[in-house]
Amino acid sequence: MVVPEPEAASVVVPEPETAPAADPEPVVAADPEPVVVPAPPATASVDNLTKIAGLGPKSAQALQAAGITTYAALAAAGEAGVRAALTAAGIRATTSVPNWPVQAQALADQKNA
Repeated sequence: MVVPEPEAASVVVPEPETAPAADPEPVVAADPEPVVVPAPPATASVDNLTKIAGLGPKSAQALQAAGITTYAALAAAGEAGVRAALTAAGIRATTSVPNWPVQAQALADQKNA
């Protein structure tokens, strides 16, 4: 007599569920606030910015390209505005940059006296 083989019970093993990997948010560096450099009035003359100690012709050219053409404009721009103008022109700021607005204010005062 032939004994039928018992059927193998099929066992279904569920696959473990994994949560979809969340893409990490890219880290974006915040852009610095743009420095607003006041434009000189239309009737303003151009001052010789190289009279300021440590400010050479290349730096003067970069400042003029940024609209800083007078002692008063340089004083109003402050150190941050001067640095922004130099950076935009690809010029590295020197250690004397913090003194430029102070010297420019003194020259503007002499000019207007």
